[in-house]
Parts: sequence; structure tokens; C-alpha cells
Amino acid sequence: MLTKLRSLICNSKLTLYLFLLPAIIMVTIFAIYPLLYNFNLSVHEVTSSTLLSEDRPFVGLNNYKSVIFDSDFREILFNTLIFTFFSVLFQFLFGLAFALFFHQEFPLHKPLRGLLLIGWVIPPAVIGTIWRWLFNSDIGVINYFLNLLGFSSVGWLVTSTFAMSSVLVANIWFAIPFNMILMTSGLVSIPDSIHDAAAIDGASFFKKLWHIILPMIKPNIFATIILDIIYSFRSFPLIWNMTKGGPVNATTVLPVWSYIQSFNYFDFGVGTAIAVIIFLLLLFISIIYIKFFVSSEEGVV
Repeated sequence: MLTKLRSLICNSKLTLYLFLLPAIIMVTIFAIYPLLYNFNLSVHEVTSSTLLSEDRPFVGLNNYKSVIFDSDFREILFNTLIFTFFSVLFQFLFGLAFALFFHQEFPLHKPLRGLLLIGWVIPPAVIGTIWRWLFNSDIGVINYFLNLLGFSSVGWLVTSTFAMSSVLVANIWFAIPFNMILMTSGLVSIPDSIHDAAAIDGASFFKKLWHIILPMIKPNIFATIILDIIYSFRSFPLIWNMTKGGPVNATTVLPVWSYIQSFNYFDFGVGTAIAVIIFLLLLFISIIYIKFFVSSEEGVV
């Protein structure tokens, strides 16, 4: 009996599955089950009175129709795309710039790079609270310095003109260290001999950046961009703590709208339908990334 058990354990495939079993259990409990449960809620009429009950009317795709044909859907989807696009653009550009800067040898460059990471380890809810205070119309530090320079105060978070720009600034600032670290990991993988050869050939900084650095860190660039898209697209605590989606939907993005529908109006069916739409959009983006980038890197068409 023990011999048979030992032979089964020594079997390579069985051993592999045994090592994978804890991870499979964790993913099932904390990822797959919540997704299935969320989808189940999205096809039922779920309110505060039926949330804990098994007697929920089945409505099929009606919740999804309510979301898509809602008068606010286009505006909120547009807000989400704008917020994601500009967040990803400037997070990447500033992250790359800081990575290039701190990749240079100068006194205290490593400790200073480490200090820059402090912003990334602070929870987004706290970041949103800090920036809400900075952008406060009455006592905010930003308006204080504007007044010192002779400018009038600006209603950063209470006017539709500036609210989206304000949350964008906070989100970009928050994610710069993350982008910098991913870009730095690519920069340190470039052999010094390549930089030396470029210097001997008299290549300028911008020529080295365009023809050497960017092509060689392409995997890091694409991975950073796809992660930035995912994080920005599902951004919630920072925006909620700064504006709660206001004023008048000016900063309402899909995750905030899902929360409002679920916990302000207690329409959990519609709220989870929005969450499923977010998941499907991000899944589509991830599939495109895997298909057209990861496969090409591995030589698979």
C-alpha cells in the first residue's frame, strides 16, 4: 500500500497537481466564486429586501439593458475612457522619465528613488483624502499659493470644469512610482556594453532612447501599459474620497456608478451588472494583449 502511494506521489503529473492544488483552491474561493456569484446577482432583481433571500426574481439581461440604455451611461463611459487614457498616458511618461533619471549615477540616487515609492504604498483612499484637502476650495494648499501669487481661488472639486482634471492629477501622482519601478527593471537589464557602444558611435541621448532603450524594454512597456489600464479603469477609492463622482456626474466612472447603484439606490442587480461590464471590458483588453503581444514575443502566431 505504501509502495503504491509512494509511486503515485512520485508521478510527475500528480506531483504537479498537488503543488498546484493550494493555488487552485485559493483562486476558486477568492476569484472564481465571487465572479460567478456576481454574475448570478446581475441576472436577478436584487434589492435590500431580497439580498439575503433566495427568492429573487430572475430578470435575465434586463439589468444590462437598464445600464446600457440609461441616459447617464454614455457620459459615464466617456468619463471612464477619458480618465483611463490620460491616467495611463501621463503615468507612463512620468514613470519612464523618473526611471531614466534615477538610472543615472549620482549621489543618493538609490535612497531618493526609494523615497519616491512612499506614495505607492499609501492606500488609494488615503491618497484621495490628502488630495481632497489639497484641492479644497476654501482651505486648500493649492488655492493658498494661488492667492499668494495674486490669482483667485479655484473650485477644483466643486466645478465640472476642473473636477476631472483634479482627480486625474491625484491618480497620476499616485501611480508614477509603480511605473518607474517597472521601467527601471527593464533599464537595468540592458547591458552596459550596448550603452558604451552607442557612446563610442556618438549617439545622442534621444537617439539612444528611441533606437536602443525603448525597443529593448518593449516587454516592460507593454506590461506597464496594460496594468495601468486595468488599475485606472477600475479606480474607485481615490475618486470616491475626492468627489464621490460629482459634481453632477463630472467624475463618475463605471466603478463609482456601480457603487452608487448598489449602496445609494440599493439596486444590487444593476450595480453588479455594471461590475460585470467592467470585467468583460478588461477581459477583452487582456485577451488582445495576450494575443498580439505575448504570443508574438513567444513566436506563436
